[in-house]
Amino acid sequence: MDTDELVFMGADLPGGSRAQIFLPTVDIEDLLTAQGSQLRAKAYRRVDDHTVEFDPSEVSYLSLPPGHAGNIPGLLSIQLPEGVRRDQEFRCRVQQWSDHRVLGQFELRIPVAVPQDLLLEEENKLAVLRYIQLVTPAGDAWRDVLDRYVEQVADRLRGLGGDPDSIEPSGAGVGAPSQGLKGCLARLIRIVSERPVAFLIGGLALVLLLAWLRDLRRRIARG
Repeated sequence: MDTDELVFMGADLPGGSRAQIFLPTVDIEDLLTAQGSQLRAKAYRRVDDHTVEFDPSEVSYLSLPPGHAGNIPGLLSIQLPEGVRRDQEFRCRVQQWSDHRVLGQFELRIPVAVPQDLLLEEENKLAVLRYIQLVTPAGDAWRDVLDRYVEQVADRLRGLGGDPDSIEPSGAGVGAPSQGLKGCLARLIRIVSERPVAFLIGGLALVLLLAWLRDLRRRIARG
């Protein structure tokens, strides 16, 4: 029986890069079993009940376990190794295959910057994300992904020398008047799309959450 697969093509990434994918509705033991061979399963390391880690600097195939109807929420995070330099840029392409056909794909561009160039941007992102947390129901399919992403942005901000505990929820970002949920979604989509985030002392977080944010904004616009 054919299964859906995620295919990661990260030949452009530097050696020593690490990737994690968080799938809150998927049991990781089922995911590892779905790989079909011991050799292939060994390419993925269990981090917790819903997260695996792997080397993204080569082509990696991740079979999804059967029995999941509809979209599977997920968060992909890529950690670059030490030694990358300012103004370098790396790429990673991700495809979804089903019945040996490509259903969709995106390419992740990872520009590298120094902490002082990213501090305000990350503060704004954290403020907007925390505002979205306040209005996202606990039972929303993407809530666990959103919570994990907020944790990552807070940790990244701390690594940049900022103080995430001082960032209050705001639909418009730090130090700006609120624009309401619709306005803050537009701002966050722009921030995430224009610079996924990479920096010399840390890595990158890519959000599969972006599609959910766009869908949420459309639903709000329809009233």
